[in-house]
Amino acid sequence: MERRITILIAFLILVALEFFYLQPLQQKQPEIKEELFIKTRKLQKYIALTKRTEEIKKELSSTEQRLSEIQKGLISARSESIALVSIQEIIRKYADESSLQVTSMRPLDKIDYSYYVGLPVQITVTGNIKEITEFLKNVVNAPYILTIESINVRVINIRNPYNLRLRGSFVGYMKKRSEK
Repeated sequence: MERRITILIAFLILVALEFFYLQPLQQKQPEIKEELFIKTRKLQKYIALTKRTEEIKKELSSTEQRLSEIQKGLISARSESIALVSIQEIIRKYADESSLQVTSMRPLDKIDYSYYVGLPVQITVTGNIKEITEFLKNVVNAPYILTIESINVRVINIRNPYNLRLRGSFVGYMKKRSEK
């Protein structure tokens, strides 16, 4: 009799083990396989990333060098107003060096970017094609970052087609000041 009870208890334990442990585990098996697959993929990515550490450090270093080179071309000033005056002076200097006659120059509305401010200036000059070409070369080869946003070249007098008028918008850049 005791033997039957022991066998019955062992059988009930096995049934309970099957019902409460093995069946839920089998139901979760696809979920566990998927989670294991995802974690394995993440681990492979991390391993690949750690193997590329030196390459990433070199790339970061070269990017930092490029950024510092680019930032040398920014106008450094205490305020946007002073930077705008500096840009006007630079553009006027290039126009004078090219023997162009400056008819007008005026600042335009600033352009806000995430980390930089674009300070546009519109200038109107007159001269011949050689002088205008030299002026544009000076702007393009400037040690500062100056972009040509718009440019319009017209003949002033149809009877004298060598005398031209250039109206252009040029943008200089400065780093945004942190607002405190």
